[in-house]
Amino acid sequence: MKFDPNDTSMSARDKAFARFSVEGKNVVVTGGARGLGLACVYALFEHGATGALLLDINEPALEKTKEALGKVFPDRKVLTKVVDVTDPKSIKQAVEYAVANLASIDILLPFAGVGELTGPDDDDIENSWIHSWERILKVNLSGVYYTSILFGEQMSENENGGAIVMVASLVGHQGSGAIPHAYAASKAAILNLRTTLADMYRGNSIRVNSISPGFIDTDMTAPLPDAVRDIFSQITPIPRFGKVDEITGAVVLLASDAGSYMTGADILIDGGALNSYM
Repeated sequence: MKFDPNDTSMSARDKAFARFSVEGKNVVVTGGARGLGLACVYALFEHGATGALLLDINEPALEKTKEALGKVFPDRKVLTKVVDVTDPKSIKQAVEYAVANLASIDILLPFAGVGELTGPDDDDIENSWIHSWERILKVNLSGVYYTSILFGEQMSENENGGAIVMVASLVGHQGSGAIPHAYAASKAAILNLRTTLADMYRGNSIRVNSISPGFIDTDMTAPLPDAVRDIFSQITPIPRFGKVDEITGAVVLLASDAGSYMTGADILIDGGALNSYM
């Protein structure tokens, strides 16, 4: 359903749905086997997406996810492929697979990320915090860059371009000693990468935006001790962790015609936490 504000034959309800519709579009998501990436696939399918290619390094999780999606959306095309986002060759193979199996690549969600909770206080300094720094930056920054460039090259051939939505973070806007250094640095870099790629793709009708979640209940935050969760909740004006379903609406906005005049933008979804920092 294509949104047309001047179409008098459409009911108000139909116009409201069409405004945020991604009908006929295909989405590619890294880190798609679980968490926010998977939640966004559900949301985009609910808004009409035709197909999805889920990329992840965890093959068993991919298979379970594909089966679960197929039960809820039996009429949609769900593809999976094991990918290491730190390896450009692996991503190139994923691009080739997408081109061969999807009619188009319209929405890219380079969501793969890690947030290992290691630091200089760990016993084996050389093999823990240095390794953690390098791994987090490889996945969270290099992986997003490689994915956005290699899939972006293909998306630039689309007549109507496409939409790339990255995941930054509240801690990319304002760091904290309580957050792994590499994680905060990687997310701050994503905020800059977003604006850089938005400018680079300006002539290709590819919009590049990001979301910055605050403290959200995900697989990544599940290991946090209750005491730490309580501290984070107390400094947030909405005093709790957010839910992934409270993030997906912003992604649908940025992927749909409702966000057609947005590029280089970031949407902060943090329960007001950043304001409490300042």
